[in-house]
Amino acid sequence: MKKVFLALLLYFVCFSSYIFYVFALGEKRMKAFCGELRIGMSIDAISNKAAAHDYKIFTNDPNQPLLIVDSEAMGRFICEVHFEQGRASKVTFVYND
Repeated sequence: MKKVFLALLLYFVCFSSYIFYVFALGEKRMKAFCGELRIGMSIDAISNKAAAHDYKIFTNDPNQPLLIVDSEAMGRFICEVHFEQGRASKVTFVYND
């Protein structure tokens, strides 16, 4: 019984640490990522950069902003990129709470 309790405790500590890590550092990581994006970057360049950071990209309409989401943090931290003529015109960090 003691081994089962210790195993459950270890699992809980590891899971809690992971969740804390994701939420504690997710905001900082996404803000840094948004800061790396420059006005005038192409959609492809931004998409490649987001893929390199394992972020998910959402867009439904070419007239709407590109949403880059940290899926590990369940969409809480978003980098919103607006485009004009295929180039980034505005980059905004969004705290989705």
